[in-house]
Amino acid sequence: MPTLDASTLLSLWEAGAGELLLGRALSLLPAAYPERSMAEWARAPIGERDSRLLDLRECLFGSRLEMLAPCPRCGEMLELNFQTGDVRARAQAPESLGHLARDGYEIEYRLPASEDLLAVANDAEHAANLLFDRCIVRARQNGAEIAAAALPDQIRQAVESEMPALDPSAECQVALECARCGHQWTVLFDIVSYLWSELEDWAQRTLRDVHALASAYGWSEREILSLSPGRRQLYVELATG
Repeated sequence: MPTLDASTLLSLWEAGAGELLLGRALSLLPAAYPERSMAEWARAPIGERDSRLLDLRECLFGSRLEMLAPCPRCGEMLELNFQTGDVRARAQAPESLGHLARDGYEIEYRLPASEDLLAVANDAEHAANLLFDRCIVRARQNGAEIAAAALPDQIRQAVESEMPALDPSAECQVALECARCGHQWTVLFDIVSYLWSELEDWAQRTLRDVHALASAYGWSEREILSLSPGRRQLYVELATG
């Protein structure tokens, strides 16, 4: 299981301040799982990436997950509690390549990876088309090679509709039902934004603790972060109580 000490986590949080959210999440993976470089993690299937981030979240903050979601019908705010295992249970090994044969077209395609999402992140207007084109490995029309951009809309839509089946764990939808009006809907659980939000909250709390203990006892940041979370909290209570 991954292990990251408090000092490393704070450094990762600080370094990620100027990065895109996805880049921040990718910076956590090689630190927690050094058997792969960041570039290798960026090429990993989304489902595998998210599964490892779930493992990391479990090690850092436990298995309990909480979400708030407003009902789109009546506005009631729902509190959802579930476990990392509830999400991980949906994980499956992704297929490496997908194939589509229709109306004289033969398409070989792959799933988008994090590096693809980062590559199109600065062109919101054309991001969907650029992402699709990056994922087409080979396209033929009646046996002749063609560019991905030359595929007609109905073929592009067919490929896009089949892509999720290659990596079912890449997108986790959580089912909700409003206790007030009975409306049922689903929301996306995104471990990338969820984990980074928790890390930001943790970093802010930890820095406040460092400030309190350094002011009270004159200890260095390194000395304070080397304390176990339990001992650190006890010292904070003594110093601020």
